Amino acid sequence: STNGKKILPFQPLFFSSPIQAKADIIPVTVTYTHLNGKPVTEQDKDRLHWYGQVPFHLHLWNILSFKSINVKITIHQKIRSVEYQNIIVERHNLAQAARDVISAGC
Repeated sequence: STNGKKILPFQPLFFSSPIQAKADIIPVTVTYTHLNGKPVTEQDKDRLHWYGQVPFHLHLWNILSFKSINVKITIHQKIRSVEYQNIIVERHNLAQAARDVISAGC
C-alpha cells in the first residue's frame, strides 16, 4: 500500500507462505492513470490509493463510487521464492527483492 508518492517497505511476514509453498512471486504494479475520464491529479491520489490506517472495506467502497477508473497494470519478472528460507532474515530479503523489482519498474 502506498500514497502514490513512494513505495513503502513490504511486510516480510507475508512472504512466509510463498516460501513454504515454493511458489514463484509475480510482482504487479497498478498505476491509476485516469479518474472519471480525467488524468489523475495529486489530490486524486488520496482518494485512489490505499494506505495508512484506512480499513480496506472503506477504501474499496470509495473506489466503487467512481464512475470510471483507468489503470495501467505492469507485470514484473517473477521472483523464485525457492531460493529463500523461511526465516526472518530471508523473508526480509525476499520482501526487499519484491519491493526493488516494483520500485525499478515505476
